[in-house]
Amino acid sequence: MAGFLLAGLAAVGVLMYVPVQYQASGNVLFLPPAKTAAGPMNPYLNLPNGLSVATSLVGGVVTTPETQQEVVASGFTSQYAVGQSPDGVPLLSVSAQDTNPGMAVKTVAEVIRRIESQLNQMQVDAGAPTGQFMTIKEFSVTPVAQVVQGSKIRALGVALAVIVLGTALVAFSVDGSR
Repeated sequence: MAGFLLAGLAAVGVLMYVPVQYQASGNVLFLPPAKTAAGPMNPYLNLPNGLSVATSLVGGVVTTPETQQEVVASGFTSQYAVGQSPDGVPLLSVSAQDTNPGMAVKTVAEVIRRIESQLNQMQVDAGAPTGQFMTIKEFSVTPVAQVVQGSKIRALGVALAVIVLGTALVAFSVDGSR
């Protein structure tokens, strides 16, 4: 009976105190320059699959621990992830999770800003003519973060599993000592 009572109290506690998680997301498509010049070319565009290479490089930079620490130091508390399209499309998907829906949306916007900044800096460092700069286009950026389904249910499942196992261990220990 004590185990059932503890399980009930744990369920109420989890539902009251475990915060709801929110997720915001967006996609960034890398685009070639509007027109090609007869003079010097952007060195990234000279590579086979140049847009995909640039996408991969930028995505790798914005997910380094150093960049993630810079994002946190700038006041953004959300955890974020950046993934590249697996089929070679020069597309990065950005998502952020937080207990504050507004912060999740702001973090996605900050990461997209850093993606654009990193792309521009990379092209400047490579000596690409400004008329040959690749650009980005944002798609499907969520204006309002959505509730992550199941975050409280997972916490509730863990709490109940621990209590049920603890109750079983106590019951077997008491029964074994008798």
